[in-house]
Amino acid sequence: MTSNLKQTEKSHLIIELQRKRKAVDQLQMKLNSYQCAPKTSFLFEKMATLKTELKTLANNTEALLATLSVNGIVLVDYMENVKQQFSNFNMLHTEIEEYIKAARQ
Repeated sequence: MTSNLKQTEKSHLIIELQRKRKAVDQLQMKLNSYQCAPKTSFLFEKMATLKTELKTLANNTEALLATLSVNGIVLVDYMENVKQQFSNFNMLHTEIEEYIKAARQ
């Protein structure tokens, strides 16, 4: 029973990571929108930084998903990595929303 519970937990985390990965793609599309075009040098630099951070987050999420998808992986060993990915996503999402507000003004 605990094996099934661990597998369910693992599946849930994988699904959540996949959702975050799709959300990263959506954020990248938002940043590439003409509505988010930078109007100042500060915003231009900020957008470049955000795009780099999104790319890094996407790559790290893909690597973590690949690792977690391997059979026999003990979830507990990767919980800190998963929590860190969620935290990184949330912080970056907030930064992008702030950038978008500033770019649209």
